[in-house]
Amino acid sequence: MKNFILTCVFIFIGATTLAQDLPSYLTDAEKEVLKTYVHPVYNFGSTVPPSKPVRTMAEWEELDGIIITWTYYLDILRQIVDYAQEEGKVYIVCTDSNYVKNYLTAWSVPLKNLKFLIASFNSVWVRDYGPWCVYSDVIDSLYLVDWI
Repeated sequence: MKNFILTCVFIFIGATTLAQDLPSYLTDAEKEVLKTYVHPVYNFGSTVPPSKPVRTMAEWEELDGIIITWTYYLDILRQIVDYAQEEGKVYIVCTDSNYVKNYLTAWSVPLKNLKFLIASFNSVWVRDYGPWCVYSDVIDSLYLVDWI
């Protein structure tokens, strides 16, 4: 029992240490990109807000898929794609889908449930500028919202 508890502690410490690879600040590369950043302009969709109150989807609610931006931290993104495609669609925003496919294939990641979106982006943190799901009428109507 004592060995089991020690093993669990070491696994927990190792997992939390490995999870600290991502910075909680702008990297030097992101600071350079920020100098020339231009807010995206969209020519599609509706600019009229929903007529009823909405609520943001909770992190525990069921998803049809996830969206990532293929730019920095490719080793971590590869792992996200590898595991997430088992559960649902993975939307990958990138500038070159062939590069992404070759990278994933080189690491023996299957290319299933993937949708490539060739589009501009401003950083790896798509949750900060990408679409958000909101519900109206509890869960009756699903909308995608650009909070900008």
